[in-house]
Amino acid sequence: MDEINNISNSKEIIHFETKPTFVSFLPFQYPSIYLLFISLYFLLRKESIFDSIPSIFSGDLGMLSFYLFLSLIILIPAVAISFMKLNLRYLIIASFLLFLAFFIKHKLLNEPWDALPQEFTFKNNFELYFLSISAMISIFYTELYRKSHRYLISNTKIHTYAGILSKNERVLPINKINDFSLSTGLIGKVFNYSTVVPVTASGMGMGFNFAALSGSSEKRWLGAPSVGISLSGGHAIQVPKSRTFEALYGVPDGSKIVNLVMDDLSNRQLNMHVS
Repeated sequence: MDEINNISNSKEIIHFETKPTFVSFLPFQYPSIYLLFISLYFLLRKESIFDSIPSIFSGDLGMLSFYLFLSLIILIPAVAISFMKLNLRYLIIASFLLFLAFFIKHKLLNEPWDALPQEFTFKNNFELYFLSISAMISIFYTELYRKSHRYLISNTKIHTYAGILSKNERVLPINKINDFSLSTGLIGKVFNYSTVVPVTASGMGMGFNFAALSGSSEKRWLGAPSVGISLSGGHAIQVPKSRTFEALYGVPDGSKIVNLVMDDLSNRQLNMHVS
């Protein structure tokens, strides 16, 4: 409300206020939802899962085979997501949660490593309780973060605010905007939301997607030192890209915002020519 009061005291006219829709933030929730589903499923069916673990994990490992299987089920998707998003955060967080769960269970709670899976006690299943609670906290925090977003569109500026523990703010004069990128996916079409990225002459609102391919080969010839060859190549594409508090992320009626700002720009230019 302080931001609105400050704007009200100026010559700006606020057209409207908006924020990301609930559905638009679901992609940020998917890793936590997956972790919650896996931890609850393993919690409810721990004994049967332990008995049906593939032979590659069995042998004399005992409960370690269960931990290894659980870790792979969680870490393999984390690696895939980190690779697709070019961000190691997902893999680092998943690895840290697994390490912390096993450390607390066996070091702080002194639960023996050979405890039987059918012993349905809190200590025996602490790692699964810990992972499920962590996932629920992440889902709740992400929703709070979504609600912290506020986008104010006035006749002269676009104001964006977001943050829980720390605040992020961006103020963009509309006369600095050269173009808009309007992104609407399949789900966005169904639920009527899109992401609007203002693009300026300085390149604000733009980023790069980079893809690369490399390979190498080595061979030893007649006892001589090995000879190797390596080939690599890649390309980069400049695309609209901004963080959720730097663009109008997942807002309803994104095309309406674009048209409104473009009309304001046209009126400003027309008034300048007339004057």
